Amino acid sequence: MSRALGNLLLRGCGVLVLVTGLGASLVGGARVATTYATLNEVTQRTSQTQAEVRSLTQETTQVRDELADVLTTKAAHRWCSQMTRENRENLAELSDAYARASDLAQDRTQETCADLVALAQAVIKAPLESLLTQEITSCRLTSDATATITGTVSVQTSDAFSRFTAVDMWVDALVFASNADDTPIASTTVEVDSVPLDGTPVAWETQIPMSVPEARYCSTKLSSWWPH
Repeated sequence: MSRALGNLLLRGCGVLVLVTGLGASLVGGARVATTYATLNEVTQRTSQTQAEVRSLTQETTQVRDELADVLTTKAAHRWCSQMTRENRENLAELSDAYARASDLAQDRTQETCADLVALAQAVIKAPLESLLTQEITSCRLTSDATATITGTVSVQTSDAFSRFTAVDMWVDALVFASNADDTPIASTTVEVDSVPLDGTPVAWETQIPMSVPEARYCSTKLSSWWPH
């Protein structure tokens, strides 16, 4: 083979190699582009899935909050329905339940029965027992089977009860054989109406039938109360 032919073939081979190399580069570029396209599709699907998950989470949270709101509103109505004069003996317990309720529950209760919430807040801030003064002014046997007891009750002024002017009170009058006894031999409950919340005493009197004439000592304690 002559040198000229050899150079031609060599150059030809160089061209062939160059073309072949270019072809390989094009094929490799197509593979890279395909890989990028596949990754992009996966990324888009992942982003779409994440968006769907976020949307579902938001919907779940909204449903949960709405359900909680409905249940809380029902609980608020139930609490308000129990805050009655007839159920006054449970006033302290109901007030404590309000104090321990969540912010949402307190808000719904405030919207449902604001006046009763104000009463509960007063009880929480200053229990009436802490403002109350009770006295027995007379304790005597008026017959062999009857004890007559007189007393007074008064309630000191408090900012906690600024929305109220007076309360009705139910006082237990108790008769004991001696002041060392824990169990009364006779008792009754006296209703004392319209006790002002300014410290003014209100008198009450009751007669208690007894099976045995052994009365030696009288006592009194607050049973319940409700705004007048």
